[in-house]
Amino acid sequence: MNSQVDLAAPDFRRFPRLRSAVLHHVRMGPGDLLYIPRGWWHDIRAHTPSVSVNHWFGQPLGLTQYLSLLGTLGPVYWKATARDFLTHGLLRREESTRFFFSPPSTGRRLYDALRSGDFSRGNDPSAS
Repeated sequence: MNSQVDLAAPDFRRFPRLRSAVLHHVRMGPGDLLYIPRGWWHDIRAHTPSVSVNHWFGQPLGLTQYLSLLGTLGPVYWKATARDFLTHGLLRREESTRFFFSPPSTGRRLYDALRSGDFSRGNDPSAS
């Protein structure tokens, strides 16, 4: 799920804790590389046509870790997760793909984890 926060036009009334967030800004050029630690919320915008590639290093989060993280996100995310669990898990409706690859939604991943024990199943395009 994408964030509801738009850093280009922040809504401090709706997201008051954003005022105290520590923001880092970087402008990159061709060939630059940026490392973002696992779990860091980020907002990336291209000012010109570009191609970006990302890769997650290390062990994927386990089901228990992900459920703990989901628990802290609140009802808006719980609702979206439940909707996707039902729609894309139980009802097996296909999720939309953006560009070449879109990872499964959290709800679909939760459904797969309960069935197979693997929360990251289908989250790696190289494993297809």
